[in-house]
Amino acid sequence: MGRWPNLTVLQMKAILNSAGMLMSIASSGLILTVVLGMLAQQGTAMQSSVQSAMPNTCIIAAPYLCKSVSLDANGILTARIGQIGSAMSITATGCSGTSEAPGQSSFVQLGQPVQLVSGGIAQLKFTCPMAPNSSSLAGSLWIIYDTPGSSGLVAQVGAFNAKAQ
Repeated sequence: MGRWPNLTVLQMKAILNSAGMLMSIASSGLILTVVLGMLAQQGTAMQSSVQSAMPNTCIIAAPYLCKSVSLDANGILTARIGQIGSAMSITATGCSGTSEAPGQSSFVQLGQPVQLVSGGIAQLKFTCPMAPNSSSLAGSLWIIYDTPGSSGLVAQVGAFNAKAQ
């Protein structure tokens, strides 16, 4: 019997059936890989259209709140900002395209400080640098504020994704 002299015919059939089953499993794995690849490619194409249809968003961790974001064609972003904590007096707003705070010269001083008590919400405007011919923007919103014990404090109050209206 050549290579397997001690195997019976039934044992050889069992080995051949197992080999056939392994081939079926391998074929199934290949088919599954191809299908998953096609779904991933379709998902990537759908993701860009879903993102363009997504509403303007703004998120941030406690103690701040950021909502109701709108962006105009000039890069002026309006958002409702809130906080839970000590009362604060917001003196300037800033916008950056990253999670890093903008330079001090990029902050826009408010004509009149905005008073924000714990649990309060204020509508603020942020001047955001937009690329030419762009209608969407993503980045971070920042404020400079004073508290009764400190002044000139800087805080990130939102991470946003917005499309000009």
